[in-house]
Amino acid sequence: MYKTKIFQGQIIYLRSSWYSQLIYPLVLVKNLFQSIYNFLLHLIWQELIQGKKVDSEIASLIAFIVFCCISILVYHAEAYSEIILIGSLIIWYLDQLISRHQYYQGNNKINVTLYSVAKDKILLTLKNSLKTQEYRFLVTEVDHISIKKKLFSAVHSKKF
Repeated sequence: MYKTKIFQGQIIYLRSSWYSQLIYPLVLVKNLFQSIYNFLLHLIWQELIQGKKVDSEIASLIAFIVFCCISILVYHAEAYSEIILIGSLIIWYLDQLISRHQYYQGNNKINVTLYSVAKDKILLTLKNSLKTQEYRFLVTEVDHISIKKKLFSAVHSKKF
């Protein structure tokens, strides 16, 4: 029986912290404004470039009112531009410090190793600071192996 290493790498997962729960509402507001901006931009360019107008007059009126409200909001926010800039820099700096701390802490890493065992078997080992898990597969059972990003809410965290 032989054991040949096929793949070796690390998966980094970050645990939720007090900071992520604090900043989550700001992220939601930012995403809302970004979605509204993209929608209005799409409407404007669709009409200007392609000549396609919105079918409903009510929908066009609602889009115009939303555009006007956001324009007024941005106009009045100009008076607070220094405070907004300083607040954004503080949030960015805190995010950078906390992310670096979690990354270099080391216990948020899973070592992944994939071995070819015998002719028809594959061994997958997952190891973190607490425990090691092994999974054995037949070569015929495996179509492909991939690692995908999975998003968790700020309150829920998955343990290894």
